[in-house]
Amino acid sequence: RAAVARRPIRTGSDGDGFARSGGTVQFYTDRNRLRMIINLAAARSAGLNVSSKLLRLADVITEDSAP
Repeated sequence: RAAVARRPIRTGSDGDGFARSGGTVQFYTDRNRLRMIINLAAARSAGLNVSSKLLRLADVITEDSAP
């Protein structure tokens, strides 16, 4: 992640804690459904906009809820 910090690149992973540690999108399964966590602070820091439709589908980490 350090190599792409502050560049307009969306990072994604299915690793535990990825979004909370600064990744943009983390994928996980819940009751056999693919879900995602979006780190809005990381997206904004990279200069990316996330659509409101996508945000409604995801769990969102904001500046206020980040560790």
